[in-house]
Amino acid sequence: MYYKIERTYLTDADGDSHCRVDAKPHLVPATSAPAAAAAFIAGEQATLLGGASGLPGDKATATGSSGRGVFVIFIERAAEAIRDVRPERRPSL
Repeated sequence: MYYKIERTYLTDADGDSHCRVDAKPHLVPATSAPAAAAAFIAGEQATLLGGASGLPGDKATATGSSGRGVFVIFIERAAEAIRDVRPERRPSL
């Protein structure tokens, strides 16, 4: 299953308040939303601050820190959207 991750930076590298959102969401393969959070944080060579907080509907939030600042991520399933664009899944006309 794939999960869509949206990241928002809360601070810049100097620790100054700074709100910046990634231009595009990230897709991560994982078995659950918290596992996707951990995989994303590891892939970004960042540090997970606390743990991932699971939400109803296989969603999660987490806070991380990297050399670029502190950020929050929101994770939700993306597999349905990916599956819908595959040619073999399209309905016949």
